[in-house]
Amino acid sequence: MELESWLNGLQCFICLEVFTDPVTTPCGHTFCRVCINQHWNNNRPYTCPLCKHKFSSRPDLQINPALAMIVNELKNGAKMRDTQSCSLHCLKVKQGHCTFSVSLRTLQWS
Repeated sequence: MELESWLNGLQCFICLEVFTDPVTTPCGHTFCRVCINQHWNNNRPYTCPLCKHKFSSRPDLQINPALAMIVNELKNGAKMRDTQSCSLHCLKVKQGHCTFSVSLRTLQWS
């Protein structure tokens, strides 16, 4: 799998940003804790925004600790500048190291 598609898998379907405080619904989809809580505060019945699975009551959200650790490493890597490689994977791509722009949405290569 290419790195860009892997990183797309770390984005919240609601805010389209890299996860912040990722939680998983009973149907297995992951969202930022704030995003899914706001979605459910404003929408009834309680449904998964991704697969539209309906829940009879507001589901308990499960913290995804492994994903939270990966996202934290990714965000720490995003703070690095052009001459520093990402602390998560240090992959050399197109004659350089992976670096991230200020916005985590756009992966840039040096």
